[in-house]
Amino acid sequence: MIEEKTLDNYTIPKTNSRLAGCPSCRRIFGGDQAFDAHRIGRHGVDRRCAESPSAIGLVLSEQGFWGKPFKGRRK
Repeated sequence: MIEEKTLDNYTIPKTNSRLAGCPSCRRIFGGDQAFDAHRIGRHGVDRRCAESPSAIGLVLSEQGFWGKPFKGRRK
């Protein structure tokens, strides 16, 4: 079982990191696109974190970060 990394149990490196941590839900995302995807609702009205990242299509990587599923071939 993969352990989910959060801002409470992992420190994001300050340099050369693509990771994005959410100060609201404390989850860590594999990049800005995954971070943006987990924010739902309208700006200034009801913007919030998705309760379940997997419900909006994000997956937990082997490293414990949420991200978009990989689509393609690795060489």
